[in-house]
Amino acid sequence: MIKYVKKLDSDYKIHYPINQIETLPDYLQLAIDEFQEELNWEKMWSVEDAEKRLKDGWKFNTVELDSWGRNTIFGWIWLSPEQIACNLYVHKYYRNKGWGEKLILSIFNVAKQLGYDKVYSEIDEWNEVSKRLVDRLGYARLNI
Repeated sequence: MIKYVKKLDSDYKIHYPINQIETLPDYLQLAIDEFQEELNWEKMWSVEDAEKRLKDGWKFNTVELDSWGRNTIFGWIWLSPEQIACNLYVHKYYRNKGWGEKLILSIFNVAKQLGYDKVYSEIDEWNEVSKRLVDRLGYARLNI
């Protein structure tokens, strides 16, 4: 695991259709199921985990679009009370369209509203796409 830090030095806008979730929508389970099926990570997290995180002060931003007449979550990011931006996910059909970057910028905005001056991220060694993204966004690698 590689640790990164980003000093928050400007304002970051939340772009439509990114929403900050304060109560979990009924259709979150569908997004979790698709995520776990795509990555073959059965039971990685659940709606119950998400409810507990919200109660414990975590912030949750999602990308939602109307799909076939219903809202669908196709990406998300969490911000922990320890200032860690984590669990960034964008559905495979929506990648390479800037949604990961927009989600990260949206969580920077949330962090600034909370009075944080920096945000941390932890990325698996093998995740080259995420490492390039945090480099592009101005994160610094921590040598721990």
